[in-house]
Amino acid sequence: MSIAMVLPATQHAKRILEQIDNNRVTIIVGATGCGKSTQLPQMLHAHLKKRVLCVQPRRMAVVAVATRVAEELNERLGEAVVGYHIGGAKQAELEKTEILFVTAGMFLEMLKQGPTSLHPYGAVIIDEVHERSCENDCALACLVKLALHCKELRSLKVVLMSATAQVRRYSEYVQPLCDHGSGRAGQYAIGDGATVYNTTRRYLKDAIAEAGYAESAPPVDCFELGRSKGRAALEPLCELMARLAIQLVARTIADDEHGGTILIFAPTYAMIERVHNMLERGFPTASLPEGVPLYVLHSSVDIEDSMAALRGEDGASARIVIASAVAESSITIKQVTHVIDSCRACEVRWEAATGEASAHIVWVSQAQAKQRAGRTGRTNDGTVWMLVLKEWYHSFAEFEQAALCLTLLRKECLLLTCAQPKQLNDARTLLASTLDPPDVDTVS
Repeated sequence: MSIAMVLPATQHAKRILEQIDNNRVTIIVGATGCGKSTQLPQMLHAHLKKRVLCVQPRRMAVVAVATRVAEELNERLGEAVVGYHIGGAKQAELEKTEILFVTAGMFLEMLKQGPTSLHPYGAVIIDEVHERSCENDCALACLVKLALHCKELRSLKVVLMSATAQVRRYSEYVQPLCDHGSGRAGQYAIGDGATVYNTTRRYLKDAIAEAGYAESAPPVDCFELGRSKGRAALEPLCELMARLAIQLVARTIADDEHGGTILIFAPTYAMIERVHNMLERGFPTASLPEGVPLYVLHSSVDIEDSMAALRGEDGASARIVIASAVAESSITIKQVTHVIDSCRACEVRWEAATGEASAHIVWVSQAQAKQRAGRTGRTNDGTVWMLVLKEWYHSFAEFEQAALCLTLLRKECLLLTCAQPKQLNDARTLLASTLDPPDVDTVS
């Protein structure tokens, strides 16, 4: 029996498809690793006998999921059955690819052309709908506007998917599309039972004890966000991540299956570089065994190099992947035995008073932490090391803030103003219709 056949999403296929048949909009919630991203496009394509458009929030997720679906269908990626389009690069026959994966930004470009861009498709899947990037929120708002006002899109099936979305909010948001049917969006929860393997969660004190400091370890309070400012304030965190990774590599080689991966989440490229340098150099009392490769996953890294990190086909006894938020959702990295989560993210805010944007290190939301933890427990048991005290974690916001409410919206306003459909080219009106509308003064 293939792995796809035992995935929870596949086991729930009949009931999921019933919901989609009976509703114009369906919201599907399933635990990380349950197979939503790879199985739903295949199921819908086979069931509807129509083309399916799949929207992912990030370039790497688009390529990774499209590659996996092509492998499962035993089709060549980029030909008539499965392909992707990520702006400057594509592997698809755009006029006829049956299952097409695109970024939210590329989906916005399609919507700008009007409803005719969606005519060839029987269904649109917006995966990881919980992600609150400007592109994700604008794309959903544009889709709702077009589907609501264009008769030619009445038969289009819309599927929203996530492991951590606020289902009630999204259901209320898309409710206008459902007035001519049941009056509400269909909902299906694959459930927590979708987790195939066990995941253990450990916190900051456990991580410090495990990290193998030769002398006295740094005090817990030096890891609290906001106690000090500047790059030097993050140095203890970088050292903890590097020291812990070295210890976990040794444990993985000794105790776990051959070829395990240690995945580290760092909020900025500068921190990724710092941890990488520490691991390469080692410490006086601890260093990586020879032959353990280091990989980086970041939006600036070449897609092919990123795919090599996901595949883990280097033959090494263990490997380390240091990643930004690009690895947070949708992708499966081979045999992740440990996740080291800094529990921090980089948030860019535009200040109206100064007219400038600046980057801030902030705590992740609980939903983001759950997504990161979901990178293990997918193909094997795993441990998540959260570099915060448990009480700090429980004080985190439940969900991340919408980027539309934080950033200067010049790019989004220009994009919408250039849209062909009249329902989209009034930027003020469109942005006011998003899930969390930005401040009116910012749009003005």
